[in-house]
Amino acid sequence: DPGEPEHYRKDVPKAEVHVLDAGHFALDTKADEIAALVRAFMK
Repeated sequence: DPGEPEHYRKDVPKAEVHVLDAGHFALDTKADEIAALVRAFMK
C-alpha cells in the first residue's frame, strides 16, 4: 500500500522513510540501493 509510509511518519515524525520500487524480496532486487541507505544511516 503506497499510503503506509504516511503511518510511519505520523507515529515517528523524525523517522527517515524510504519507499523503494521493489517487490516482496527487496534485498534480491535492490540490494545496492538498500546497502547505500544503511551505510548512510550508520555514519
